[in-house]
Amino acid sequence: MKEQFQINAYTATLTRSTNKNGMHILDNGNWEIPIYQRAYSWNDIEVLRFMRDLKDGYQDENNNSVPMFIGTMQVSENKGSYREVIDGQQRLTTFLLLLDVINDRAGEEDLRIATDWLTTKVNQGEAQKDLERAIAAEITELEQLAPLNKYAQNRLLIETFLDEENEKTNEDQSLDFIDFRNYITTQVYFICIETKATLSKTLQIFESINATGMDLNGGDLFKVSFYEYLRIKQNADENVFNDISELYAKIERANKDANKHVTNINDVLEIYKNVLISKYNLPNSLYFLGTATFYERLFDKILNDVSSDGFSDKINEVELSINDLNKLIEIRIKWHDTIGVSAEEDLSYYFIRWSRYSRYWISILLYKFAFSENLTAKIQTEFIIKFNKVVWLYSVSYAKAINECHSFIRSVLKQMFIADDPQAIIDLLDKRIDLFKVNSEKNSHLINKISGVIAHNGKHKNLICRLSAMLDEDFLSTDKNKIKRLRNNLFVIPIDIEHIQSYHDSNNELREDVWEEWGVELNSLGNLVVLESDKNRSLGNKPFLIKKVVYKESVYESVRQLINDDELWTLEDAKTRKETKVKSLLDYMFN
Repeated sequence: MKEQFQINAYTATLTRSTNKNGMHILDNGNWEIPIYQRAYSWNDIEVLRFMRDLKDGYQDENNNSVPMFIGTMQVSENKGSYREVIDGQQRLTTFLLLLDVINDRAGEEDLRIATDWLTTKVNQGEAQKDLERAIAAEITELEQLAPLNKYAQNRLLIETFLDEENEKTNEDQSLDFIDFRNYITTQVYFICIETKATLSKTLQIFESINATGMDLNGGDLFKVSFYEYLRIKQNADENVFNDISELYAKIERANKDANKHVTNINDVLEIYKNVLISKYNLPNSLYFLGTATFYERLFDKILNDVSSDGFSDKINEVELSINDLNKLIEIRIKWHDTIGVSAEEDLSYYFIRWSRYSRYWISILLYKFAFSENLTAKIQTEFIIKFNKVVWLYSVSYAKAINECHSFIRSVLKQMFIADDPQAIIDLLDKRIDLFKVNSEKNSHLINKISGVIAHNGKHKNLICRLSAMLDEDFLSTDKNKIKRLRNNLFVIPIDIEHIQSYHDSNNELREDVWEEWGVELNSLGNLVVLESDKNRSLGNKPFLIKKVVYKESVYESVRQLINDDELWTLEDAKTRKETKVKSLLDYMFN
């Protein structure tokens, strides 16, 4: 039997209207943003457009007020003491923030409009806490809250907008905030559509409305579709929506506890996409499918049997799980502030992110997810280091990302959900690393790339010179302070790849002679070194004798090694250094 629903339509204002069939929002009980809604998400563009429209309606070109229609809003039937807002959260919430700002500016305590008429259940109460903080905060507190609190951010925007509007006018024309509030509450009209329906039907309505309204992100759509999936395929009851919402709330709490952005639901869903493709051996082409598109097609196929390109018959084996998502969220949150057991492990992650295959950094999280019960710190460290070696070898051997490496990594991801022992994955990585040693074509190609001209290829020179710099440091250290310092020096502070013998010699008359004498060595590893950007730019093309003074102050051991009693840096010095550095890199790669 199909689910039935009823609808009624009303003209609505915030308080009073002359329409007998009207609805007065503030006089109609409490309003609640239900649990299935997205978080409040208007940005400065929407808020400032909203404020300009209200201001223009209040004071047109003739300084007159004109009634304003602000669109439709969909709400639930009266549930006794409150109604749910199915569609209209962004506008109603911004009205609440605006009225609160006007309360402070109007200055008449007995005319204040209460701010408790709208509450939100989004993210298991985390959104309500943010709203209450934003309403209670002073201006200076708003500025502190704004980076992680959308309500505070937008209240601050409204405060600034009203300040700027008053600065544009003289004292006689400044905003009368009591009159402005009266205009907002009595002359701004909605069409309010009241809906009586079950939760499942309400969610369908919500999804349908937002498909043509403000864009839902992948996380919003997933929440609704995942609920429908659990109800239909796993016979879950309506309370399962609380469990889904708790996943979202868990992420919000982690961000607030860290006082910074740790992750978001779309980040987690991208990781989960890779889990599903790998675990159920879905076609490899799906790895490159956008996250939102992947889930849209996945649910269409599972729930509606809609034909979706790229999905095989194995789609029928796919099972989505709240427990799996919860486990992934915990892994992702914990990973954010993880420091490697050693500097080598810690820096390997950053080398992966710098490689041509940076998208596969999440392989680390999939490895932890797949083998969590059998995974020791030692073998996890080994995986990260060896996975980095694979992508480093491919990244420096070829001028672009190649299918051979993509295919290998995908096979590794899928083996994670087949193998019982995490060591089996390490063995796969070892074999691929050895391929660059035992395969004469790959080995000679690699050596030629490392030994040749690297200065003109940003990816090559950074990967090669940074790794070479790491090998000159105490990269096996397990001291946390040393690890953080090395991470900062190699991947946080701005660096340049410095020509020891300047490409453009400071003596213009010698430049062509230098180019002719040095040839390819000028742009090869022997003459290149990682150096702090500020030091590199202060040196310019100065001669080696002057550079040595600055080199002495560098944080990099590889730079300080260049200091000697010689006044010149010669071609032979560069050749000797290159031979040493290339050997060091190859020894590291092949143990």
